[in-house]
Amino acid sequence: MQADKGVFKAFCNEDVLRKMLSQILRDVPFKIKSKYWDNLVTIDYCGLDKTRIREIEQKLYSDLGKYIYFDDDISLAEFSILLLKTYGKKVGVAESLTGGLVSDAFVSVSGASEVFSEGLTCYSNDAKIANLGVSPKTLMVHTAVSKEVASEMVRGILAHSYSDYAISTTGYAENYNGKDNGGIVFIGVGDANRIDAFGYRFAGNRQEIRNIAKNAAIFHLIKKIKGSFDYMG
Repeated sequence: MQADKGVFKAFCNEDVLRKMLSQILRDVPFKIKSKYWDNLVTIDYCGLDKTRIREIEQKLYSDLGKYIYFDDDISLAEFSILLLKTYGKKVGVAESLTGGLVSDAFVSVSGASEVFSEGLTCYSNDAKIANLGVSPKTLMVHTAVSKEVASEMVRGILAHSYSDYAISTTGYAENYNGKDNGGIVFIGVGDANRIDAFGYRFAGNRQEIRNIAKNAAIFHLIKKIKGSFDYMG
């Protein structure tokens, strides 16, 4: 990496990220390479002194820290596996909406077998009940696309005792049952101490929404691992 360049990776809607960067950097040139909300940001520091660069970087992490996951060009899956290896932990995945995309992202990285324990695609309600222990009552009251079900999917993976962390995906990749619900997605993430679920409304076609959801799940895993070890980016 060149001394006159600043580089970081962030998970965020590209348009939102571009607007925030424009306000922070003002007349400092930057570029964004984005795919499914996974952004590589390159900032041109040429001509700036060290004090100005330090001020910019402090402002970036102050305002964008919750989106930034690494300070170099690395994929979400690669970085999550690096973190898991660093701390000697394993992750399992329960997928509905993404249909195996999260698991595929992990196993596409060399050495994933050291930290990736299992990936279950439970698309139907019956499969969620049988293989993940999701409550039929939860499905009836909240539907399969809900924070409650995303959380129970995580709990089901953790119950297998193969994983230290678990993540889940559930949602609508397109409008369903005559309703305007396409892009509604819930991501679950947790460990033995705590399980959380996050709701999104993604825009795009069926495959774009599924791929953004895949990246969102891995991003929340990264944040969970960092938080577990008091290392928040």
